[in-house]
Amino acid sequence: MPQPIILLAGAAGDLGTRIAKALAARGATVRALVRNGSSANAGDKLLEFGATIASADMSNTGSVAAACEGAACVVSALNGLHDVIVDRQSVLLDAAVKAGVPRFISSDYSADFTKTTPGDNRNCDLRREFMARTDRAPIKVTSILNGAFMDMLGAEMPIIQPSIHRVLYWSDADQLLDFTTKDDVAVCRRRRARRDYASHPANRWRQRQRARHRKCNERGDRRALSNDVGRQHRVARRHDPVGSKN
Repeated sequence: MPQPIILLAGAAGDLGTRIAKALAARGATVRALVRNGSSANAGDKLLEFGATIASADMSNTGSVAAACEGAACVVSALNGLHDVIVDRQSVLLDAAVKAGVPRFISSDYSADFTKTTPGDNRNCDLRREFMARTDRAPIKVTSILNGAFMDMLGAEMPIIQPSIHRVLYWSDADQLLDFTTKDDVAVCRRRRARRDYASHPANRWRQRQRARHRKCNERGDRRALSNDVGRQHRVARRHDPVGSKN
């Protein structure tokens, strides 16, 4: 039985590499998208996971669409400002639509920006702008809103200051902050990326085979799900085009 092809943009980055590793661990075929002219060793680490490398002109929809052909899902782990989060991701989104990919997972990795006030946070504003773009696209779109990365609670985001016995805060000391480790985010992306493929009629036999083991694994599955998506603060938003079915 062929494994689903997941096209991963931004795979060479820290989070992208973790997502690639998590996907490969569950048997998905990872196709890492890199820019034309990238260094020869840009995908060396990805090759260790069995990923294939596809290069494309990231500013050209047709070029990226060719790399998306046959993919079950496009996962974006791109990181940057407006030229990346909105402009480059828009090319990636249009390419996924052109190639007939059924699902797109956008690069959000943030707090729930749908509940923030426009103008308060630049990064949230960029994601809100791109969300409006995805809502008009004829493709299923998933956002994983994981809060902040727990791995950054150090030099990159020095909220906790043990040397002076202080915890920094903004506006309100009672404000709730959400944190998720990068590895847990990667696993959650893996589950979402494989969802449509797993429900495809051609793969129902795999579900039947696993049904007999489900009871003995149920406790472990609940624990994994708790780690993946949380119980209170990690939100997955799925937009499905009018007329589509999950």
